[in-house]
Amino acid sequence: MKKNFFMLLSILFLMTINQSFSQEYGKIFSKNEADKLFGVVYKSQNIKKDVLISALQNTSKVVMFKLENNFLTILGDEREVLFSSGSFTDKNQVFRLFSKSKVEELLRLGNDVNCFVEDRERVLTVTNGDYTLEVSVPCPPTCN
Repeated sequence: MKKNFFMLLSILFLMTINQSFSQEYGKIFSKNEADKLFGVVYKSQNIKKDVLISALQNTSKVVMFKLENNFLTILGDEREVLFSSGSFTDKNQVFRLFSKSKVEELLRLGNDVNCFVEDRERVLTVTNGDYTLEVSVPCPPTCN
């Protein structure tokens, strides 16, 4: 009886660990749906798809974006700088985190040479072609 209980407990523990490692951050919407759900774009910064793809090669799990003072900064795993259109110095700034796989999926679906990182009323979105990525999490506290 105890053996079965510990086996069940072990299986539940392993399932919990597996789920936490497979967590994906971000959801892709049509651009029209994103405009309806998240409102108008207040600020936008263009980044070439090729530049973003190159930056993604230097991270394995996550991609974080921040628009501030007309500068775009992109971080990867462990908050390593992947791209910055200005000088990035504050390691404690809050970025919006997406799974790398969701950003890659957006680029495949959108298939446009330009990407736009956009500040909306309450959210940050990334748009490529007719698709927009949102449902990010803040880093900190969630940074991996």
